Amino acid sequence: FNMLVTEAFYPVVAAPPAAETGEIVLAANRSLWLMPLPAGLFCGGHTFFVQQSGERRGCLNVHITFTEGGVHGKLWRLREAGLWGLEPEQYYDEGRYLSFRPPPVPAGPLPA
Repeated sequence: FNMLVTEAFYPVVAAPPAAETGEIVLAANRSLWLMPLPAGLFCGGHTFFVQQSGERRGCLNVHITFTEGGVHGKLWRLREAGLWGLEPEQYYDEGRYLSFRPPPVPAGPLPA
């Protein structure tokens, strides 16, 4: 991919049907038609996790670029959102898990 972009990708010119708007461009010696994907369907990580609060809302794809924790942070976020289904079944069945039950909130006013 890097060789394609650096050696054969440019120049990029507007495609004839959309030459006035530039919505579609021709690249790679006019053999590759390119157009932007709608951000509401092909969501970046920020759109999905922050703007949409991790709800799918029509996203067909989620592209995670920078996440704290590197690749492990990315996988954790995808698993938590239910978007990563490539783990073997024993991943969820074997091992030890930590659970937490918070203490009940006391009745009445809390001390100041």
